[in-house]
Amino acid sequence: MLGQEHTFKHDLHALIVKLQNLNCDVADLWDFVDLNIFAVQYRYEAFVYADTPLDRQDIINKVQLLFDKVNKIIAELQRQGLE
Repeated sequence: MLGQEHTFKHDLHALIVKLQNLNCDVADLWDFVDLNIFAVQYRYEAFVYADTPLDRQDIINKVQLLFDKVNKIIAELQRQGLE
């Protein structure tokens, strides 16, 4: 949507930094970086918690807020005929 190419990789930190470099508001995205450990490598390897377990409900709530935000942006672009 920003006219930039991006790679399809499982690195939320890299994606957030790219958005930040494009002057996007990413303040509410940094907590998602904690989910990088659950990317592809842990689909096939054993996972051991290094720290305290994740607050699953908090993560679900943040993902829902992000989903709603993205849907709002898409709806606005569609309304403007820019999608």
